[in-house]
Amino acid sequence: MFRSWITDLPPDTPLSVLVKHATSRWNIETDYREMEQTLGLGDYEGRTYCGLHHHAALVSAAHLFCLEQHLNPKGRDTT
Repeated sequence: MFRSWITDLPPDTPLSVLVKHATSRWNIETDYREMEQTLGLGDYEGRTYCGLHHHAALVSAAHLFCLEQHLNPKGRDTT
């Protein structure tokens, strides 16, 4: 099967950068699935946009915290 991607990157972009951009969708889908299933992104049942925005912001903050814990499990400073 042949796959193609349309991009607005410059023509002289290195192949490694093109591959990174082409395969980044998997990371996005994985993160979204984790936020939806584990952190409750899909559990909001309110009726206002403000409430939905608040819920999504809290889920995003929780996801950032979980990602930080995963990448730096012992709390070591990497800088």
